This record gives sequence, structure tokens and C-alpha cells, in this order.
Amino acid sequence: MTRKGTLVRSAIIMLVLVLLTMLLSVSVSAQTLFTAEYETIKAGITPGGVAEFNITIENFEDTSKVFTLGLAPSDSSNWIVSPSSTTVDGNSKKSILAKFFPKSSAGLGTYLVSLKVEASDGSKQTLKIPLSIVLDAFYSGYQPDVALNVVSPEKQDPREKLKVVVFVRNRNQLDIENLIIDVQGDLFSKQFNTTLGPRKEKSRDILFDLNPLEEPGTYSYTVKLIYAKKDRVVAESEKTFEIEGYSKITPKFKSTSSWFLTTDTITLENEGNYARSKEVSVSAPWYKRMFTSTEPKAQLIEVDGDKQLMWAPEVKPTETVTITIVRNYRPSIIAVVILVLLIIAYFVFRNPVVIVKETAVVKEDNEGISEMKVRVFLKNRSAGTLHNITVTDRIPRITEYVDKAHMGSLKPSRVTTTSKKGTLLYWDIDRLESYEERILTYRAISKLKIVGDISMPKIKVKFESAIGKERRKVSGPPLFVRK
Repeated sequence: MTRKGTLVRSAIIMLVLVLLTMLLSVSVSAQTLFTAEYETIKAGITPGGVAEFNITIENFEDTSKVFTLGLAPSDSSNWIVSPSSTTVDGNSKKSILAKFFPKSSAGLGTYLVSLKVEASDGSKQTLKIPLSIVLDAFYSGYQPDVALNVVSPEKQDPREKLKVVVFVRNRNQLDIENLIIDVQGDLFSKQFNTTLGPRKEKSRDILFDLNPLEEPGTYSYTVKLIYAKKDRVVAESEKTFEIEGYSKITPKFKSTSSWFLTTDTITLENEGNYARSKEVSVSAPWYKRMFTSTEPKAQLIEVDGDKQLMWAPEVKPTETVTITIVRNYRPSIIAVVILVLLIIAYFVFRNPVVIVKETAVVKEDNEGISEMKVRVFLKNRSAGTLHNITVTDRIPRITEYVDKAHMGSLKPSRVTTTSKKGTLLYWDIDRLESYEERILTYRAISKLKIVGDISMPKIKVKFESAIGKERRKVSGPPLFVRK
């Protein structure tokens, strides 16, 4: 057969395949949760080429879904499809460019490849789409066929390096001089070149530094093997890992004191990557709580009979919470000092003389009181000596003074009678020693019988204090005693 006949035959085959492809490009959904259809962009390729199809997926559900693209086991031995998955938002349509790479095992001929589009919605519905691909050119040499295996921990502490181990194995005799290992993830990315000899295998440990404060959660990354000579992806693997949550909160205490004022500060700093509550308590007996104020407000608890102030604030990552405890004894100290000063002032500035007048009934019959005895109690209650003391008493006009001597009593120095004030009695005392007492006694008779109690005038005293200052004192209401 001539070369021209071969080309005509190939063109006829190509036309038939295109028509077949158009007839089979109908998507069927068992439960109409989604539909998938394709559009042929490039179906006929030469060895080492890439077939391309535009895959359109429409999601009829309200939530976004992840759709995987895979090949039937019989097709995966000859072909690689990329990408392997895509996400479609709820109630929306999305188109992606699907590329089909022939493996070295794929020879010349016509293929009907089944592409499976599977939704991860729990119902596990699968939609199969038939594809037609033609390889009609002369084949020579090997195409890259590399097995890829990626290993990484399922859970990762972000304070430590993430170790990703990439295993690659060359399945044929092709000497790959430039193989690009491309790692792209949510939290990191890295790309480097390597070589892979015929039927050789190697592994590569890749370490990634993570943010120690990265929030806990599930993160993904994808490892691709890119044959640099043809700029094509020969293998791909997608992995996920979980960042673990940790929290380290160590209370730091600081105390300052200044003149009966103590301020205790408790600092809580979260050095972890998630928020949590931290309980802190301090002993607080009742005699301390009387003088204590806190910010924020504390809760009073009891632990084994011990009263304590307790806080349980929520501390976010990198956040610092400060608890302030103030014990202020100043108002109490000031109150005590003022009280002491008042007591001292009372004793310093109080009148040093104590004078009390007492009236006792001596004679009384049915008609009333006829005679009384008056006693005056005079005392120096200071530590100094008082001089030039003059005691003045007054007798009402209804009564008159009886000049009788009483043993142990000092007689008045002088007696004066007036028409307005009645009788005035004066006692002159040169000095009164510290804490010395005197009793002045006299009798008075009533000109008329007095019925009931009698009200006697107050008694007055004038003196010079120990420092020579003249002062006066008036007694309180006289006491009335009836025998």
C-alpha cells in the first residue's frame, strides 16, 4: 500500500472516530445529582503527545462537591489522566481541561477509554463517559512511565518540620535526565530536579517548616512528576494531613508593694495555636478579701476549707491576659491613724478639770423639802498642776446658804447675795495637783417647802492651766438625790 493510501485510510478512520465521539458525548446521571459532558479538543495524537478534552460538570446540589476523574483498570495501564479531581460549587457548572498521556505500554491503534466522573456526596454515583483516541504516527523509543508514591504523617505538630517522603520508580528503559518533582500545598510549595535511570528507583525526603501558630485543621498538598523534556505530568499524588492543636499557658506572677498597697499581677500568655481556658486561683482569707479588689472580677471558691479567688479566662493564640489583684490597706491605716490622733487630741485638748454637782435632800416631810446638802466634786485629771482655781456656785432665791462647817470640807472663801441671782458662793483654791480631788460641801434651807424635785444651777470653775493659760469649765446638770 502506498503512503498516500495510508494517509487516506488514516483520515477516514479519524473522521469515523470523530463522528462516534460526537454520538457518545451524552452524559447520563442515575439520580440527576450532577451531569457531565465533554468536548473534543484533540483526539488524535502522535507517540508522546497529549490528547485533550474539555470536561463540563454541572452540580445540581446546594453544596459544593469534589469530583474525581479516573480511568477504568483496563485503561489505566496505558493512560494517565490529569487533573485527578476538581471542585464544583453548588448549583453551578464548571469546565476543566482534561489531558490524557499515553504510557510506554500504549502502542499504535485506536482506543476507547472510559473516563469515570465520581461525586463524593455519599451516594457514590458514578458516570462513565466513552472517549476515542487515535495513535496514527510511527512510534519509536520509550515514553516516561514513572511510579509515584508519597508518604507523610497523618497528624503533624506545627512546631516540628513536616517530612514528606517521595518514592519514584522508572518502569522502562528510558533514561530520564530531568525529572521535576513539584510539591504544591495549602501551606507550602517546593520544586526541584532529579534524574532517574532506566528501571531505577529513588526516594527523596523533603522537609517543610510550618507556622507554629497555624490553626488546627486538615490541609492538602499535591506532588507531581513533570517530564521536563516534554513538559508533561507523568504522575500525580494528592495527600492530606492534619495539624494538631496545642496550647501552652504558663502563669507568670509579679508583685509590687508600696506603703500598705500590694499589687499582684498574673500574666497568662497562650503560646499555642488554639484558644482555651486557663484556671488560676489564689488563697484569699476573709481578712484579706476585705481589702482586696481584682480586675477582672474573680469567683470565690472553697478548696479543702480554704477560700480562694479563681479566674478562668479564655486565652486566644498569641494573646496575653492580665489579672490584677490589689490589696489596699491604706484606707484602714489612715482610719486607724485618724482615730489615734483623735484620741490623742481628746486627751491633749480636753478640759483638765472634772466638776460634778450633787444635791441631796436632808429634811423632807409631807409638805415638801426643807433642807438640802450640796456636794461639789472637783478633780484635776491632767498630768500638770492647776493654779488660781475659783469655783463659783449659785443658790436660788427660794433657798439660803447655811454657814456650817463640815469636817473635811472647804468653806467658801466668800458669799455674796444679790436680788437677781440669789446667793453666790466662791471657793478660792491656790493649786490642784495632778489627779488631785476636792469635795466642797454646804447646806441650804428652803424658805418655802419645795414639793417634788428641785433644779439647782450649774456650777462654774475658772483656773490657770499648767502652761499659765486661763480656762473655764461649767458642770453638767446637777444630780438630785432623795434619801
